[in-house]
Amino acid sequence: MQKYKILATLLAFVLVFSMLTVVSTAAGSITITASDEAVIEGTDSVSVTFEVSDNPGVALLGFDIGYDSDYFSISGVEVHDEVFGTSQITEGNLDANPYYFLANSSTTNVSGDGKLITVTFYIDASCPIGTYEITMNNAGVRFPPEAYDKNVNPVNMVFENGSITIEEPPTISVTGVVISDSTLSLEEGESETLTATVSPDDATDKTVSWSSTDSSVATVTDDGLVTAVSEGTATIKVTTNDGGFTAQCVVTVTEPTGVPGDINGDGKFTYTDITRLYACFRKIAEPDENADTDINGDGKFTYTDVTRLYAIFRKIASFE
Repeated sequence: MQKYKILATLLAFVLVFSMLTVVSTAAGSITITASDEAVIEGTDSVSVTFEVSDNPGVALLGFDIGYDSDYFSISGVEVHDEVFGTSQITEGNLDANPYYFLANSSTTNVSGDGKLITVTFYIDASCPIGTYEITMNNAGVRFPPEAYDKNVNPVNMVFENGSITIEEPPTISVTGVVISDSTLSLEEGESETLTATVSPDDATDKTVSWSSTDSSVATVTDDGLVTAVSEGTATIKVTTNDGGFTAQCVVTVTEPTGVPGDINGDGKFTYTDITRLYACFRKIAEPDENADTDINGDGKFTYTDVTRLYAIFRKIASFE
């Protein structure tokens, strides 16, 4: 019987000793999590937040933040006071990759969880669509001496890396188009630009095409410039590339009014108009940007000026 009592006492001692050993060698653990962020292609910046959880109470915490420096650079760091307090944060060199972050509370253990820092990354315009990892490593952590023995109670750093995803912009379909004028009256040789407004404003494809039902009466360029060629009526139509929505403008072209041959617009036909006309026709063989041939005042000599001259000389010849 005495033998069993001694055995039971030894077993109890071993059990107590083993429990004390487990307690004294138990490892601390702290988790740092970086957020996953997504932005549309063409966005120039994005912010990633680093948070602390499962914090057993540490006095110092430091780690490296790595990123793809081909497309990203750190433009700013916001320090949060939820864990260490802003006065206990040491910011690293923003130009460094990896960027080193250090929080130090000297000899006081800090056991709170929450946001640690938010790092804002500048995104280079050449950054392709895809996902880019934000990594953490090279941990440095310490318990205050009076709270823990770091040699007996090592702390484990658990890193949950974050990411930045560059996404393709969503396709926004066109819902309609309107034209700046529904009707237009021009004299032969005159020009005016029509403007097409595509809806919605943020539609993905806002390209349009222009056409004329009768180019012998009025022509239109890819930019909506309408030129009156000869007397009559033509319809200028604009069509959206996305969805095929249309709008139109009815153009009425009349013969020029006013004094026949009045090139400089002074209300009379004089020697000045004759010399100007002579200069114009002398240049028709070799068109250039000489102002002497610029009838419509757009700074160059084009087909528009030729048609205007034609209309003027028709009036001169008929003495109307």
